[in-house]
Amino acid sequence: MSEEGKPKDMEQLRAWVETVCEELAKRLVSRGIMEQPVRVESRWVLPGKVIIGVAEERQADRKRMWIIGGDAVLPDAVDISVARNPRDVARHFCMRWQLSGARMATTAEKEEGAQGMIDWQAVEKRLEKQAEALHLLAEDDQAWDDIRDEPGAGKKAK
Repeated sequence: MSEEGKPKDMEQLRAWVETVCEELAKRLVSRGIMEQPVRVESRWVLPGKVIIGVAEERQADRKRMWIIGGDAVLPDAVDISVARNPRDVARHFCMRWQLSGARMATTAEKEEGAQGMIDWQAVEKRLEKQAEALHLLAEDDQAWDDIRDEPGAGKKAK
């Protein structure tokens, strides 16, 4: 990555996108959200910062989810029915993170977790910053010029 955190060329960008997508797929499986094998494909990229994509199980029922991850945001996922396209799901994640941050603001300052002490105030502040930055980006029409609705997205499963 260059000094600003942006890839220098297309090869480096492709490698970064592939790495983030692989990490997101592993996370979905390790957390029991999806079953292996999982394929993650990017649908919108802010180079070196954020990827919004679709994760899909390769089994017969093919569970599908919107995912977000990258160097500038904590990874997250929601069912594909939540939004029709990457911009809509970005807005959804903004709202989700704002609500989660507000809940955390009322939680104890620190708590023992699986990885040691969890500083809930620090997590809340990070979610708040992420939500604000993604909201500004979601409202920037130029950033979303070539997005398309995802086939089957934004519809409740039958």
